[in-house]
Amino acid sequence: MLRGTGFLLLCIVFVSTFSAHQSVSAQETPRGNSRGNAQGTLSSRITQNSSNIRAGEEVPPAIPGDSTLSDIDREIIAVLRTRPIRWFAGIALVNSAPSGEFRQVMDSIGKSTFWGFQLHGGYSFEPLPVAVGMNMDFLFAGSSTRTWVRGSFPFRTFDTVRVTNLILPISVFARVQPVLTPTAGWSIKPYFEGFAGLTVLTSTISFITDSPTSRQNSSDNDAAAPLHYGVSAGIQIQLAESLVLPTQRTLVMLDIRGRYMAGASTDYRLVSWNDAINAPQSSYLRSTTGMMLWSAGVTVSF
Repeated sequence: MLRGTGFLLLCIVFVSTFSAHQSVSAQETPRGNSRGNAQGTLSSRITQNSSNIRAGEEVPPAIPGDSTLSDIDREIIAVLRTRPIRWFAGIALVNSAPSGEFRQVMDSIGKSTFWGFQLHGGYSFEPLPVAVGMNMDFLFAGSSTRTWVRGSFPFRTFDTVRVTNLILPISVFARVQPVLTPTAGWSIKPYFEGFAGLTVLTSTISFITDSPTSRQNSSDNDAAAPLHYGVSAGIQIQLAESLVLPTQRTLVMLDIRGRYMAGASTDYRLVSWNDAINAPQSSYLRSTTGMMLWSAGVTVSF
């Protein structure tokens, strides 16, 4: 009897507590962020509405009638597009052809053109149409690999000879680069620049022996680094724009450039494989080191 009475009292207390909680919950009203009326300059309006800015969210370019963007987002994007973008970096495919004495020498050994790639970067002084930076080209001027096998399995030994020629022009540049905006959110940047630096010419003959118990390496290296200088002209065409509100704007640009590089005279070595004697061959040469270079790639401004 006492147990039944105690259980009944416990149930009454529980039901009373639950009902009171439901009553309090029903009286509460949800609270939300309200957008204040933006007054004054854009800066003050952005500050007053900071709770409504989707920080870190990528948005598409503002286009008329795009209902996915709020009025404050559109104004932020308009401000971002008027701010200068300082830094840039990129990569490009490069084709080069020797000029002058260098061309005559290279033609005589069958190396009339080189392919490679370029890394570049720099700083823009926008809104002034001036930028400075650095280029480094990696041009492959011929390579060959030969491998011989001695012995029989499992005691085979592999002898490898590899010959490689690299041309590495390293330059600093200063350019005049105005920013043209035919339409909002899209830009073109033609430029003209002067540059100077070093052209590193390297040649390497590598000998590698791999046996079941050891690996032996040796190499014969030669390098020269004559001075160079030149001029170039190019154009950057905007391919894409990325906006991250409220502060970040990034541009992806197609970058096409032509360069004329005059190089000082120097002694250098080129290596090749001589099939007649089945061995590497070294050619010791002297000439100027001028080149024409054409490149096409992508530059990211951020």
